[in-house]
Amino acid sequence: MLIVVLWIMAILSIMVLSFGQAMRVEMQISHSYTDQLKALELAKSGIARALADLTADATDYDDRDDPWYSNEETYREVPLGDGTYTLLNVRYTDDTAPSFGFTDEAAKLNLNTATREQLVWLPGMTEELADAIVDWRDTDDVSGPQGAESDYYQSLERPYYCKNAPFETVEELLLVKGITREVLYGEDLNRNGVLDPNEDENGDGVLNRGLIDFVTAYSQEPEQTGRTTGSSGQQQQPQPQQSTQGLVNINTAPYEVLLALLEGSEDSARAIVDYRESTAGISENAEWVRRAVSAQQYTRIQNLITTRSYQFRVQSIGKLTGKPVFKRIEAVIDRRSSPFKVVYWQDITHLGPPIAFEDANGVTRNDQ
Repeated sequence: MLIVVLWIMAILSIMVLSFGQAMRVEMQISHSYTDQLKALELAKSGIARALADLTADATDYDDRDDPWYSNEETYREVPLGDGTYTLLNVRYTDDTAPSFGFTDEAAKLNLNTATREQLVWLPGMTEELADAIVDWRDTDDVSGPQGAESDYYQSLERPYYCKNAPFETVEELLLVKGITREVLYGEDLNRNGVLDPNEDENGDGVLNRGLIDFVTAYSQEPEQTGRTTGSSGQQQQPQPQQSTQGLVNINTAPYEVLLALLEGSEDSARAIVDYRESTAGISENAEWVRRAVSAQQYTRIQNLITTRSYQFRVQSIGKLTGKPVFKRIEAVIDRRSSPFKVVYWQDITHLGPPIAFEDANGVTRNDQ
């Protein structure tokens, strides 16, 4: 009898221990899930902050002096609740340190309006890729010289049809013949705009940026612009105009986009960048470009440029203080309507932490 009681006690003890272990695992899972939700809400707060700051922007033009362009003090590890949020953007002229703020989509070349001749001048582009992009978006079934239509895509192991319609996202490029992840994203594997030690594939010490930093599917002017300022300095009423897609903001476009816009005119692209950097107070009206390039070059691009931006890409990182828990959200905000709309939203947490964060003790850590 005593032996039976001892066996029963042993079995009960094992059951209690197993139950306790299961409860601890459940609690850990619950805490982890709660932490993930908190990090996600912090990332969402960063997007909300971007919406608020863009709503508060009352200027009628956008340039590199705007607070959203590059502002580490304002947008890096902003404390909120149990953690922080950070807004990360692209600094085209520096790949050694991260930049903080929003990315202007009008600073890029629009995939739906760029000509073949402009596309071929983008970094990493070839004539074959440019033809394939044009074929993907056009409405016919006639292939360009080196392009592809549905007959090619239907021959693939996993066949699909050529879209023959405008691009809706930049990531859609991955469906186009010849566009690989390397072409689209370049060496920037974790999408933080910095050449990290494990990303320098060719050993040249320079970040090979992919197409994603130079092209967009979102840039579009509204049917009616905001207030304009006349030569007398007095504000004028909005002037109605047709909705225009693909205008490039001459105040914010990097050299690579300007080079493509000018179809390879290196001297003119560099002249625009140099004049823009050396001359203050020129951002309001795109006609300042007349003083940077020849009359012929200005005539070529005058209907393709603007000084106003309406779409912005925001990468928001929510991070819990003192814990290796974070969420990364990438969104595109369109401010053509009131209230502004989020027209693109993607969770990119799987790319890993983009920057080194500080924990509760102020010690820098790069949580993996």
